Amino acid sequence: MKISGIYKIQSIIKPERIYIGSSVFIHKRWGEHLRKLKKGVHCSAKLQRHYNKYGKDDLVFSILISCDKADLIITEQFFIDSHNPYFNNCKVAGSSLGVKLTDETKQKMSECKKGHKYNLGNKLSEEHKRNIGKSCTGRHWKVSEQGRKNNRDAHRGLKQSKETCRKRSESMMGHRGWSKGKKASLETCNKLSESHKGLNNWTKGRTHSEETLNKMRVSQTQRRLKEKAELLIQINSN
Repeated sequence: MKISGIYKIQSIIKPERIYIGSSVFIHKRWGEHLRKLKKGVHCSAKLQRHYNKYGKDDLVFSILISCDKADLIITEQFFIDSHNPYFNNCKVAGSSLGVKLTDETKQKMSECKKGHKYNLGNKLSEEHKRNIGKSCTGRHWKVSEQGRKNNRDAHRGLKQSKETCRKRSESMMGHRGWSKGKKASLETCNKLSESHKGLNNWTKGRTHSEETLNKMRVSQTQRRLKEKAELLIQINSN
């Protein structure tokens, strides 16, 4: 059964040592952890050392909560902040910032990936390259009207629970966006401009009707009022 959500890896001998993670397919992720630990190339040096010393049987894998794919990072951050997991190298969900690998680990990762069918070091034949090019041509820019309609219908009416909204609010308190206050250099701006020239955005030239604009305004106003009300209730309850 495919379950999306937040999971925990905990030591039996030292239960205060845990690892918090998220995945769209939790049970598959557990298998990935085990394979990397057996090869000695796990991204968490602490978890790798613990595995080398106590073995697989000391680690217990459990599901903390199931949630939608869109809420994974926010919910994971909530549990990282509340549990302060010992085995996690990085305390920011969805980021590898600050994680450093030893030369030995890098070498092992390189060795285990050699010969892998997705290894970028493998050389592709010219025919293979042409086939890949043909299959990708226009894929990102040509979306049928029916495809857009199906996408809108799939997301229409989806609502997050109050518990999820509360956790998101708590996890985001005091956090700043990584790019907030940063300015791109003139060279970077020029490169971005050049890379976007000629791209045909499917929304280019389209405008919303006045009725649609009014609905969007009302929806955004209601959402903001609801969030403020929930935040005030939470503050008063504390």
